[in-house]
Amino acid sequence: MGGISLRPPMSEDEAAFINEYIPSREIREWLLIGNIPVQDRNKATLVWVSDKTFADKHKALTKIANNTNMPYLAAMIHERIEYDERAIERLKDSGGGFVYMLRMEDDQAHSGFYASYDLAYKVGIRSKASYKILKHQVLDKVEGFIPCRKITGQDKTDEDCMLYKEWHSAWDCISRASFDSEGQIIDYESSELTREEAAKVDPIRRGRFEGSMVMLPNPFDKGDRVRDIRTPEPRYGKVLNEHDKWAKQTIAISYGINLAPGKYSDNFVEVEYEDTGRVIPVSLIYLEKADRDTYSLWTPLNG
Repeated sequence: MGGISLRPPMSEDEAAFINEYIPSREIREWLLIGNIPVQDRNKATLVWVSDKTFADKHKALTKIANNTNMPYLAAMIHERIEYDERAIERLKDSGGGFVYMLRMEDDQAHSGFYASYDLAYKVGIRSKASYKILKHQVLDKVEGFIPCRKITGQDKTDEDCMLYKEWHSAWDCISRASFDSEGQIIDYESSELTREEAAKVDPIRRGRFEGSMVMLPNPFDKGDRVRDIRTPEPRYGKVLNEHDKWAKQTIAISYGINLAPGKYSDNFVEVEYEDTGRVIPVSLIYLEKADRDTYSLWTPLNG
């Protein structure tokens, strides 16, 4: 005899969130068919690590903060949004002693230096392509520059660890922002606010939602052929983690215990890619089984 779910039916808003922020079809199906809701804290984390623009992230986070029954989560969300807004305002403040460099993403070559953020932004958005704006200090000596600190970001790999370190070179910018082709900010870095302010919203600070662990079902086992759905062109690989060992490690991490440092992290599994042979930890939400007849890239569940 089949079991009866004691959970109330999933709301349309809950299902819409899963469809929008869980890219993997397998995990979407598991949550939707199993009537498993996503907790508010996990929702905030999934929104933060998504590839949405900052405007869209802030809108979704504000909705979570306004509807959650977790006051501490609402407070953290408001703290994050306020920090982002102040940092971006500082980026835009031309003040004196600064110059803005516009770098186009298509050819990685800078298209010029501008006296104000507004000028650089206007030229960038005119290109109808993604671009970056970097704010540099104009120095008359090497001493006294402000080192750049990494503030935001999405999924990190070992190769990205250098981004967590402070740059101590006079030729690096003090803040920068990445824009999509419509001129919306999708990521930023800043050293223009105080260390104390930055520390309060540091994603790797214990208890912060930005770097919180999201417990997700893992439909993959060792040897499964999977597709990385972050790339428009098919990219395949093989899962290297035995499911039982992965589950044991994941549960241990959720209690603050790391049984295999450097091997498993959060809701990641190790994938050996067919095209390069490289082994890379990949979040479960970006993987689908390769033997599925159809694939869905950031789209609602297809029947």
